[in-house]
Amino acid sequence: MIKKINLRYIILSTLLSLLFTIFIYNFDVIINFLYYLYSFRIFIYFCISLFYFLLFLFVKKNTSLKNYVVIICIILMPIIIDASVIFTNPFLIPLRFPFSSIFPIIGSGLGALYLRKKRILFLFATICFFIFLYLSHNYIIPKIIFFTTQKTSLKLEKNIYDFSFYTIEGKKIKLRDTAINRCTIIECFFKGCAPCEKKIVDLKILKDTIKSEELNFIFICDGTITSFIDFIDYSKSRSYSNFTFLYDKEGILKEKFKINSYPFEFFTKKEELIGTTTGYDEMMSKEYLRIKIKQIKQIINEENH
Repeated sequence: MIKKINLRYIILSTLLSLLFTIFIYNFDVIINFLYYLYSFRIFIYFCISLFYFLLFLFVKKNTSLKNYVVIICIILMPIIIDASVIFTNPFLIPLRFPFSSIFPIIGSGLGALYLRKKRILFLFATICFFIFLYLSHNYIIPKIIFFTTQKTSLKLEKNIYDFSFYTIEGKKIKLRDTAINRCTIIECFFKGCAPCEKKIVDLKILKDTIKSEELNFIFICDGTITSFIDFIDYSKSRSYSNFTFLYDKEGILKEKFKINSYPFEFFTKKEELIGTTTGYDEMMSKEYLRIKIKQIKQIINEENH
């Protein structure tokens, strides 16, 4: 019996030593993997729900409080914290509040169902939760992100077409002197901006989908971030039809329109501003394309009739 126990500890120690060594020598890989997972909101929301599921079980096991009292106690603070974005950052409404506040409630509710020992009901609720996670990731969150980053009633003190920028050849021209089509997407960016790179790929998809000379794309590079030489190299590598690249040497747009996030889009019908969109990411990509295709086709069809 003693020999068996010793052998068991030797095997366990060897395995733990192996795992620890692998972990230490691949720590950067693990951190990068966790950072990759963290970039997906679906993973974050799953972890939130799991944490409050386990927290409910822990509190319930160590107290004699009723289920609804435990739920109220553990979800009250996260909901208050989420609600505080109303005062600190209104742009996080409704993504942070009330949407994110749903997941502590779901996790606590699943904990209550689990303790009731009604396995079929708990299994059904868990399946519904994963379906909700899927719908959130693919439909609900993209819609929220798109509509919270788009401003359709922005009033500008000065028309963007009144400003002057530099061409690839170094010639200074007014934006109004470029080919003004019925629909123009003016995209403010800088070289090395990851969301800008993602969006320019989607804008090419948008161009190829619409296939109309009435749609024009103007990309204006922030000269306070990107050098003129880098701007030229970047522009030449993306010389698609209907794509015009200009250089904002002094960063006029950033200063005049208080741009604090890239990419920043001005969507115009001739010279009339229809709306702006701030930022971009993978989650809003599909929704952005769907909405933009519909808007542009509607504008072009209106003009043709």
